[in-house]
Amino acid sequence: MFSQDFSVLRRRLRQNFLPFSNGARGQKLLTRLGKPLPNKLDLDQRELNVVADLLQVLASARFRLLTSEEYQLAVDESFTFTMPIDVNWCDS
Repeated sequence: MFSQDFSVLRRRLRQNFLPFSNGARGQKLLTRLGKPLPNKLDLDQRELNVVADLLQVLASARFRLLTSEEYQLAVDESFTFTMPIDVNWCDS
């Protein structure tokens, strides 16, 4: 069930992102015969859908945003590795 839901979400994300990826590559968006190019309102809605789909992908991967306190703690913390290390380059 999860795999099917994720596949549907991935397919929807790809479809909604298509007009933006073609534009970024300088290519025209190909549409089905008789279907007009999307207007500004359609593109705005697709943009919102892309963001919502991306957030759903992140949520399904159990990604969560850092709080400002967590971010500040990470910035203030010194993560340097100070333990001395001796490497034996002759050992294979």
